[in-house]
Amino acid sequence: MLSYDDILKLWVGEFGTYQRRCFVLLCVTAFPIAMWSVSPVFLHADTEHWCKVPESDTIMSTCIAHNISEDCIRYTKDLTIPLEKYQTGCTSEWRYSSCYAYDINVTKENLNLLMRDFDYFNTSVVVQCNDWMYDTSRTTVNQEFGLVCDKYYMNNLATSLHIAGAMLGYFIYGPLSDRFGRLKSLMIAVSTLVVFGTLEILAPSYLLFAIGRITAGSSRFGVYSIVFVLMVEHVGPSKRGMVIVIFYVCYCIGYAGLAPIAYFIREWRFVQFIANVPALFAFSYWWLIPESPRWLISVGKVDEAENIIRKIGRRNKADVPEKIFENMYMQVKEESSMNEKQASTRKEPIARAAMDIFRFPNMRKKCSIACFAGASVYISYYAFMLNTNIGGNLYVNVALSGLIEIPAYITAAFLIETWFGRRYTFFGGAIICATTAISGNFFPKCGSLLWIRTTLFLIGKFGVGITYFIVWTYMTELYPTTVRSVGVSINCMCGMLGAVFAPQILLLSQVWEPLPMCLIAVCKMTAGMLVLLLPETRGRKLPETIEEGEAFGRKENKSTNKGKFVISAVNSAQIIRIKHYKAMKDEQFI
Repeated sequence: MLSYDDILKLWVGEFGTYQRRCFVLLCVTAFPIAMWSVSPVFLHADTEHWCKVPESDTIMSTCIAHNISEDCIRYTKDLTIPLEKYQTGCTSEWRYSSCYAYDINVTKENLNLLMRDFDYFNTSVVVQCNDWMYDTSRTTVNQEFGLVCDKYYMNNLATSLHIAGAMLGYFIYGPLSDRFGRLKSLMIAVSTLVVFGTLEILAPSYLLFAIGRITAGSSRFGVYSIVFVLMVEHVGPSKRGMVIVIFYVCYCIGYAGLAPIAYFIREWRFVQFIANVPALFAFSYWWLIPESPRWLISVGKVDEAENIIRKIGRRNKADVPEKIFENMYMQVKEESSMNEKQASTRKEPIARAAMDIFRFPNMRKKCSIACFAGASVYISYYAFMLNTNIGGNLYVNVALSGLIEIPAYITAAFLIETWFGRRYTFFGGAIICATTAISGNFFPKCGSLLWIRTTLFLIGKFGVGITYFIVWTYMTELYPTTVRSVGVSINCMCGMLGAVFAPQILLLSQVWEPLPMCLIAVCKMTAGMLVLLLPETRGRKLPETIEEGEAFGRKENKSTNKGKFVISAVNSAQIIRIKHYKAMKDEQFI
């Protein structure tokens, strides 16, 4: 049976001139995709703020009019805002309170008395602020909507909502691209991004901003997922690993590139606008990049697939025989007839496929471990991305955090095809992340030891990058073909749920500063050890059926008599139960 991969390998070329051109165009979207992920670091960055007391303007004007002090701004603050001790790096200093002010009441009658007696209204009674003044050297979402003090958690909530929107996009754009095609779905995703991205930038209230974050997040995930699928489907199997690594390298450059942009452009709306603009380039893909021939063949549109394949062949200076299309027409016709026949006799809903995964102990174990591993990867990735409070310069930290992923992805791509395989490479990355996440807390955020803390953070991000690169490749290989898409979907949902909770975990630093990274270290170390219980998939034939999926990864005993591996009696009994269950299930559809 001739497949599209066979056509690429034998005639068209797996990564010819035409595919290279399409690949370069698709890589352009990797830059905004990375910027969308890391943008909360700058959108919600902490800035100095203090209480805006209603009486401040009156006191300030009186101070200036009567020339009471050379520094009327400080004089006004001294009268209205208490001092609090703040830890700044290696030292502590007294600053004006960010969240509290003196409970004073300035009137025309007592104003002159206040001016004559500095301590007249300086009591120990303080009240919580309702309005604030900010350091305007940089504008952020925090300042725009007053997300400080008791509303500080709403910054992390907005980030969680953005990630939740991406999860929503998974349910929308996956089925959409499978039904209507990659390019049409991509145009829908980019169009909705223009609408909701604009709402996000111009939102006059936090509620509309949050709605914009959710809806724009779903569109952004749609752009990312469809572009990634298009990229993979246009190249041959032997070149996919290479193009994925290069795409991730472009992602890392976009990640690091947002730091200098945010450094020179201090207005959060413009930063977000610049992050969105490159995505508009995807509109040109409608004319510059063809629909996926692989998808066209899968839905029976062989005529369109033939035209595109011939076009690719001409650009690659390759001759495509007429005979392969004749065979393809016959093959698609036979498969269509077979699918219609199967559809009329039995239906296999997604819920039943999920039940198949959890019905049998070995597959249930593998799926559970894969879910936990996926969640730990996403939690650690977003925690390291958003937790830039490690000391030193924020912009330098973000740039280095993005660039360190490049060697991580290249290292992972190399190691998974060596003796280390998937399991031990993932385990190594998890242990690196866990140990550095804990040890980094023992070094200060300032002084001569700051470089050690920063280095440990980057080494930890390196370990996170290794596990991030491996996890979905490995998890895809664990499931049998009949339930693979459902299994991967379950794991993806677990991973995205982990990402949603990552910003909330970081809020635990208000309780004890090292607590979030310690929790992440425990989670990551546990995931690394659990993955060692999974079977190695490198170089092995992947399971096709439920029976093979249940047997895949079980311990095998070597026969001393015949010199062959035989399945244990317990495994044999389990396989019999599977076959019995499958027979019963088949009878229900006869």
